[in-house]
Amino acid sequence: MAVTATASLLPDMGPPTTPLFGIGMDKFIHLATYLVLAAVPALFFSRGKAVVRSVILVAVLSAGIEIAQEFTPGRLFSMGDVMANILGVFLGVVIGLYCRRFGLVYLR
Repeated sequence: MAVTATASLLPDMGPPTTPLFGIGMDKFIHLATYLVLAAVPALFFSRGKAVVRSVILVAVLSAGIEIAQEFTPGRLFSMGDVMANILGVFLGVVIGLYCRRFGLVYLR
């Protein structure tokens, strides 16, 4: 999470925003980043409170970073980024819980 926060608050040197399927490439990067951040707790924490707390933490991190970007030179708040982050969190939890449910992850 620290890497995500740091990279998100550096002056913009990000990927080109060339659209893919009419969506800026940065949105796919947001989705993938937050998918991983949400899938890991869903895979490895016991079900229940730990997963819920982790998802809330990732969602708060997402919102906090986007708000902080408004005050970072070369960065802007983007509702599109927030939506990509939220979708990534949702998909990460679904994929993580699916893998746990069907034993696709080896846990001791």
